Amino acid sequence: SEMSLLKKVQETSKKYQLIQAGNRILVAISGGPDSVALWAVLLELKDKFKLDLHLAHINHKLRGKDSDKDQEFVRNLASRYGVEFHTVSVDTKKLAKGKKLSLDEAARNIRYEFLGKTADKIKAHKIALGHTQNDQAETVLMRLFRGAGSLGLSGIPIKRGEFIRPLLMVTREEVLEYLKQKKLNYRIDRSNLRADFLRNKIRLTLFPLLKKEFIPEIVSTLSRT
Repeated sequence: SEMSLLKKVQETSKKYQLIQAGNRILVAISGGPDSVALWAVLLELKDKFKLDLHLAHINHKLRGKDSDKDQEFVRNLASRYGVEFHTVSVDTKKLAKGKKLSLDEAARNIRYEFLGKTADKIKAHKIALGHTQNDQAETVLMRLFRGAGSLGLSGIPIKRGEFIRPLLMVTREEVLEYLKQKKLNYRIDRSNLRADFLRNKIRLTLFPLLKKEFIPEIVSTLSRT
């Protein structure tokens, strides 16, 4: 049978030394499926590894009331589990305009800066992000389309400095299956305002085509690449 998501994460963590006993981990949560699965799996490992978990959420103000509801959703998660909640609200559109950045770049800068500062403040050992194998595959293709040579064709690192990505060997399908089994709720990004349109096109148009016509296991193949 398929290896469980929990077991996969544990093996990934061991192989790349992502999580050590006694770690204080700042968990970045948008409220979407990937980050909720990340949160749930770290909760499952909490006692075994004596983890001190903190939640972080960035409200990018890109989807009006929906953005505020995402923030509330994560705030409630934190209070339900009695963990500290760290959050910030930033007008990403305004910032992007002011600094002449794409929405995607602006959002990423805000995210990493806030997470880094918060981790320093609470003396966290790690910052956990919810990227999956699907994000990895999309990133590799995006870099290819934007003309990266083989040197530039790197993917998302599983570990860089204090940042760790425990779900990077897990597919989005596995995430959704796990959430279903655990009966966990999550927020859906209705506007599909994934700030990066190329990524969106790859996800919604290209991958389904490649899967159907050429290579069913496109996601794991690209991830290995």
